[in-house]
Amino acid sequence: MRIGPRKLLALAGAVAAAVALLALDAYVGTPGLIAGMIAMLLGTSAALLWCLARLAALKRADGRPGQRAVRRGIKRALPTSIEVPEGDEAVLGTTLAELEHTEAAVEALRTALERDPTRAQWRLKLVQFLVARGARNEAQDEVLLLPRPGDSTFDLYPPDFRFEAVRLLADLGVVEDVGALFVQETQSQMAARKIDNAHVLAEAAVAANPQQVRPGDLLIATLDARGDTDRALALARENASRRIERLAEQRGPVSSPRELDQRTRLLLSGFFYSGSGAVLDWLRGFVGTIKWAPVGEMRIIKFPGGFFDLALRCEESGRLSAQDLVDHYLHITGWKAPPGPPGRYSKIAVVNKNSRRLFRDARASGYLKTCLEGFLQLGERNLDTAEKVRHFSRETVARALDAVATDADADVVLVDQAVTAWHLEMAPFAPPSTFVIVHRDPRDQFAEVREVVSKPGRSRRQRSASGFAEAYRGNREKAEEHIPRMLQDQGHRVVRVSFEDFVLDHEREADRLTDALGFDGRVVGKARFHPDESRKNIGKYRSLLSDADIALLERELPEFLHPRV
Repeated sequence: MRIGPRKLLALAGAVAAAVALLALDAYVGTPGLIAGMIAMLLGTSAALLWCLARLAALKRADGRPGQRAVRRGIKRALPTSIEVPEGDEAVLGTTLAELEHTEAAVEALRTALERDPTRAQWRLKLVQFLVARGARNEAQDEVLLLPRPGDSTFDLYPPDFRFEAVRLLADLGVVEDVGALFVQETQSQMAARKIDNAHVLAEAAVAANPQQVRPGDLLIATLDARGDTDRALALARENASRRIERLAEQRGPVSSPRELDQRTRLLLSGFFYSGSGAVLDWLRGFVGTIKWAPVGEMRIIKFPGGFFDLALRCEESGRLSAQDLVDHYLHITGWKAPPGPPGRYSKIAVVNKNSRRLFRDARASGYLKTCLEGFLQLGERNLDTAEKVRHFSRETVARALDAVATDADADVVLVDQAVTAWHLEMAPFAPPSTFVIVHRDPRDQFAEVREVVSKPGRSRRQRSASGFAEAYRGNREKAEEHIPRMLQDQGHRVVRVSFEDFVLDHEREADRLTDALGFDGRVVGKARFHPDESRKNIGKYRSLLSDADIALLERELPEFLHPRV
């Protein structure tokens, strides 16, 4: 039976009521009522004495009263996320804070769980106490009642609870595949930004399955996040070799390797919601083409850990450091720990998502194998200038895209946003290619961009019409500055496309692009672009933007407005 402060007050109130009734009876003088009130007073007094004895039983072994533990409360001993019902503070607070790992602690927890067996946090404490006391058989029985990975409710518990639960499940030997258990929870701890917990589990996962690549990647990621770069790099080299061997097996023998050139590497480049996806869909309808990457964009050049980022670091420090190499490896494999809290936009998180999905796609075997071989060569070549990194990038990306064409038996590879149109300074990192640069009326573009950039972690600059207008002009003008260098110095071709013309005058624009891209005579297979469906995206700003925003964009960007929008 639980006795809380409210019950004690209720009992005291009953005693006071009995005394009042006795006084009233003495005034009225009814003998029967006096006898009844005396019986009630005796019963209430007995209950009050029982409560006092119960509290006295909770005092510590040295004789100090357990009321100090009542003041502390159970919240000091258990995670703050536990909702403690009234009345448990005295029992469990004293037990856990004052009688750590004693038999009394175990019994109090058992008693609490008998009252409320759903309290997994309390059961976790009980298992920990049993293990500490050497009662492993009892602990095994109790741990089986804990939620575990795979249960519908397990991910709802706090990360620290899940961490301790997984360690106990493994330590007590009640799960068959301990390595898989560690891997699964390591990923969850990393997602919750609990790097220290994740590191402990990753070490255990590698110990359980030292030849598996996933545990190795997780350990590399946690070592990197904790600053142990040298060990992370050593493990990255080992794991890269393992991955290369397995990707070669998965890919199988290569009978007819393909080599792409400037005209068969098409790099689709947009200005962020400028409509390049429509042109890409149209090109995918031609037989003999393949879109790359199969999911998301190709990011090996851009974003943190990509070749452009490495060149900037090399230019600043005069060499590539161990940290740079680890970041490049984690960029390829998709396990770099993102900064900041979960749920916020992060370029690293985007890279992670795309890269991990690539490793699940059999079509990427040759591409990933080439990228990982490039990682190993990057460390061997001791590159010490940005230009050397650029040259290395061109070589590696060319070989990787050749592998894509070979594995897909494709004549043309359509590369999505390897270099975006507002960052054409990255174009020298791509092998000679044909850039298809797509632009769009700024009013419609802002109508779509504004919704995307409102998400947490995105730049605030383009959330207002004035900020967007400034960025739009800067991006378009910067692109025009880079295009001559792309044509003259970098071996690229450039084909410009207006999204509005491509949709509204599709037949004419399709003929122009077919000729410019050398697609004459190519067979069109399954049509993936439908102009009528895209027309609804032209002029949409009228229903989405305010009159003031429209007026501002038209005033600031008149030369970029399409006459038919």
